[in-house]
Amino acid sequence: MRRSVCGESRARRTTSRSCSSPAETVVAGSFQRAKKKPHEVAREEAWEEAGVRGQVRKKPLGYYTYIKKLRGDKLVPSLVQVHLVNVSELEQDYPEKGQRDLQWFSPEEAAAAVDEPELSTLLGRIRMFAAER
Repeated sequence: MRRSVCGESRARRTTSRSCSSPAETVVAGSFQRAKKKPHEVAREEAWEEAGVRGQVRKKPLGYYTYIKKLRGDKLVPSLVQVHLVNVSELEQDYPEKGQRDLQWFSPEEAAAAVDEPELSTLLGRIRMFAAER
């Protein structure tokens, strides 16, 4: 999440590297990493996938499920824990630069752009969640 000059919340759209549609949107996330807490993994993924640096909320925004496509067309049911990142910096150089399409959207626009209903609901709650302390 990032605040615009006017103080509005904005959501970063990051496409999947393997997406078939340029409109496919993903939230930074990965399989659980050993010795890492979920919010720490979210911080790393946000930087690796989009160059985002900032403070990650430990409390998750929520969860959503989807079917992840792995190498060899293997399909795996996945549960994603979503954390908000209060963006303080956007780095120009990061590991997956050039592999994804990145854009900023309002939470409502982001919610309308995704195919997963559970993720859409979470994105629609960003403003309410961001206002909590």
